[in-house]
Amino acid sequence: MTKKNEQIEIILEDIDLKKIHTVMKALNWTWKDSTNNEKRIPNIEDLRVAAEYCMNKAWESEKKIFKMGGFEAEVIKGAIGLKFVVEDCNPLSEMFG
Repeated sequence: MTKKNEQIEIILEDIDLKKIHTVMKALNWTWKDSTNNEKRIPNIEDLRVAAEYCMNKAWESEKKIFKMGGFEAEVIKGAIGLKFVVEDCNPLSEMFG
C-alpha cells in the first residue's frame, strides 16, 4: 500500500480543484477566513490546503472519516479517498451508526 503522504500527493494532483472552485463561485459558497473572520469564496490554494487537512484528519480519526467545507475524506483499509460534496442528507445515519 502506498504511504499516506504519497497517497495525499497523488490525490491533490488528480482532483480538479479548478472545477470545485468554479462550482463554489457559481453557488456563492463562502468560507469564513480564520484570520479576519471575513466570508469569502476560497481560492485554489485554500482548497488544496483544506483538502490536505481533511485527508490527514481522516487518517488520524478513529472513525477514519473527516468532513469539512464540502470535502469528505475517508480511509478504508489504508487507502485514502477524497470527494467534494455539494449536498448530502442522511438524517438517520447517527441512529444506525
